[in-house]
Amino acid sequence: MIARVLVVDDDPVQRRLIEAMLRRLGHEPLTADGGEAAVRRLSDVHAAPVDCVVLDLTMPGLDGMSVLARLRALGIETPVIVQAVHGSVDAAVAAVRAGACDFVVQPVAIERLQVSLANALAQAALKREVRRMRHNGAAAPAKTIETAPAIEAAPDIVPADSPMLAMLDMDGRMRPLDELEAEIIRFAIAHHDGRMSEAARRLKIGRSTLYRKLAELGLDEAT
Repeated sequence: MIARVLVVDDDPVQRRLIEAMLRRLGHEPLTADGGEAAVRRLSDVHAAPVDCVVLDLTMPGLDGMSVLARLRALGIETPVIVQAVHGSVDAAVAAVRAGACDFVVQPVAIERLQVSLANALAQAALKREVRRMRHNGAAAPAKTIETAPAIEAAPDIVPADSPMLAMLDMDGRMRPLDELEAEIIRFAIAHHDGRMSEAARRLKIGRSTLYRKLAELGLDEAT
C-alpha cells in the first residue's frame, strides 16, 4: 500500500530527511512548514486525503500539541506520529495521550519510522473496517491486523511476517511490545531487589497494576 504522508516540520532539513525516508519506503510524502499549514491541508475537503501525518512537536506558532488539539476539535481522525528530540520523550508520551498514535525520536531511523507508519496505517484500516461493519450491522472484528501494509511494501527493511504490535529495541531488533514490556518490568523488579512497591513507583504505575501486569505477561515476583 502506498500511503500519502504529510510531514509537518518548520525545519527544512528535517522535512527533507523524512521525505527521503518515506520515498525509500515507497510512500508519497507531502509537506507543511508549520502547524497552521498542516491544519489547513488536513481540513481541506477538496484536497486528496492524507493517510498519515508525521508531526514535529516543537514548532513556532501552532506547535505539535496545539495541532493535535485542533485536529481533535475538527473531528479529523488522520493518524499522527509525533517527532520528539532526545530529552523530550515525556512530551511525546503526552502527545500520544492527546491523540497521537505513536512517536519517534530524532534522529529518526528509517526502520523505526517504518514500524510506526505500519502500525498507524493498520490501526486506521481497522477503525475504518469497524465503522463499515457497524454501519452494515455486523459485529466488529475480534482481532487486529497482524501484518501492516507498509511492512509488506518494504520487506528488505523489516520482515513481512513481523507482528503489527512491535517496536525496535535499543539494538535495532524488532521485538513484540509485550516482550519489551516484560523486560522493562523484570529490570525494575531486579533493580529494586524484588521490592514491588518501589518497582511500581519506578514504572509510574500502581502496585496493583504491577501485579496485574505480572499475571498478564505470565511473570512472577521472582522474575
